[in-house]
Amino acid sequence: MTRGSRHRRSAISAVVIALALVAAACGSSSKSSSSSGTTLPKPTGTPLKIGWIGTITTATGAAPNGGKDALDAWVQSTNASGGVNGHPVTAVYADDKGDPAVGLAAMKDLVENQHVIAIVGENAGSTDQTWGPYMVTKQVPVVNGYAGDALAFTNPMFFLTAGAVTANLWGQMESASKAGATRVGILLCTESPACAQAQPLFDLQAKAVGLTMVANLLASATQASYTAECLTFKNGNAQAVAAFVNLNVFVRDCARQNYNPITINSNLLPNLNTIKASPELIGGTISGSSEQWPCVDPKAPGAPALYTALKTYHPDWAPGGKNNALFSSDICASWAGGLAFAKAIQNAAVASGATATSADVIRGLSMFKNETLGGVAPNSTFNDGTKPNPLNPCVFLYKWVKGVFQSVPGPDAIYTCKPAA
Repeated sequence: MTRGSRHRRSAISAVVIALALVAAACGSSSKSSSSSGTTLPKPTGTPLKIGWIGTITTATGAAPNGGKDALDAWVQSTNASGGVNGHPVTAVYADDKGDPAVGLAAMKDLVENQHVIAIVGENAGSTDQTWGPYMVTKQVPVVNGYAGDALAFTNPMFFLTAGAVTANLWGQMESASKAGATRVGILLCTESPACAQAQPLFDLQAKAVGLTMVANLLASATQASYTAECLTFKNGNAQAVAAFVNLNVFVRDCARQNYNPITINSNLLPNLNTIKASPELIGGTISGSSEQWPCVDPKAPGAPALYTALKTYHPDWAPGGKNNALFSSDICASWAGGLAFAKAIQNAAVASGATATSADVIRGLSMFKNETLGGVAPNSTFNDGTKPNPLNPCVFLYKWVKGVFQSVPGPDAIYTCKPAA
């Protein structure tokens, strides 16, 4: 699976899953320099060993993985700042190659041979359904990571500091409303039967935020032209369209009809690389809803520390770096996962000389009550690992305006919560 196809899968995950609801980082010297420039003692407590899993290589070769590099940046910057309660953090990284069987074997190695006490910031959306049940049998928590499937609210070992994927449909419509639209169109894929089944869900969420649905259509993600669909939306005066097909082709064909609607997306997509490929996108407005903290915005709460660490340890992802145009929610998920893991260890009060366990991490996570991690998480409340965690109705709204990413704060914080039914 290519990186582009992973992003396309992530973009439509809210559609599909809504239906489910009916390398040690220490240096060799005795002291280390933190990313803020302050020299602090090297942590000397017992190590906290965590794991990460995601797709690094596929049949077409290796690709940059921002989630992996962001977690590594968190590990290194944390150790350079004294560790977590005096514990240094070490991380082991596994490549699932987008193959469920490989992913399960890799997870078993992380748990049984590497003895990690938690999986942090994973982005293994192609394989997590396979290894998810295994985590329950081993009682090893997954701390934040890929939020695009039902494991977040069906598997008790998944502790996601992210909004519920099922709230994302509402968030997409709310983002369009906040961008000034009153009439909306939907264009979903024909490749998955779930898309057709999701059409009435979009109708309901559009109505919930006061939007008029102009047309709710299906089309192939691989068709050569979307001219007919563009004309339908144009004739209905749809000011915004959620087009979960080939976005570049869609906006090109609409522009040829002198029609340039706000485009609706999700999960911080499209990335800057996709936007730069279309004059219509680089010059227009994109609204969206994300389950994950919108760290693409360097001014978002908590983002300055992330960007400082990336610049220090993985400059390819920092502004001006060769991978920056591929910046995705995977980076946000890994960094937020690291913060949540550290908070769990602090909550559990694991002394620096003690050996932390998975049970300690779960106990510390169960102490999260409307936790925001300084704005990085929407109000997060977790159970004790004996039952699935509650659905989080809060998401992060955002927009791209002429190629510049902007968070859209809600009434109380950076996130926006779906009103109770």
